[in-house]
Amino acid sequence: MLHTQSFQRTTPIHFVEMDTEVPQEISMDAGFIHTVIFSSEAFALIRWRPGEDSKKHIFEPSEDRLWNVLWMAQLAIRANPDAEETMFAARLMPKVGGGQYPEIARFSAKCTTTIDGRPAVKIDLA
Repeated sequence: MLHTQSFQRTTPIHFVEMDTEVPQEISMDAGFIHTVIFSSEAFALIRWRPGEDSKKHIFEPSEDRLWNVLWMAQLAIRANPDAEETMFAARLMPKVGGGQYPEIARFSAKCTTTIDGRPAVKIDLA
């Protein structure tokens, strides 16, 4: 005889989305002198999962998508050096649907600090 037991959860499960810090050599190559952090939502838009690009027959590596966004962020920040937050856009191939042409994704870049207190630029979806 098979016995089953159901459990009543008294505490909710919380899924924490983590921000992603760009490796320093990549952010410095794009012209940043401070740490660059992507929000989980912004990074999810940029990152291809393995096989996603080949399913759509579009080959735009995550590294290229990251570079495009970093470069556009750098240009926007240079154009508005005194702003605490800067809005900018980058053309990215859509991850879902049948689109074969780049679409505009809107981002914001703002001054912040890392957990350990270092100055940083945080890129988020606008």
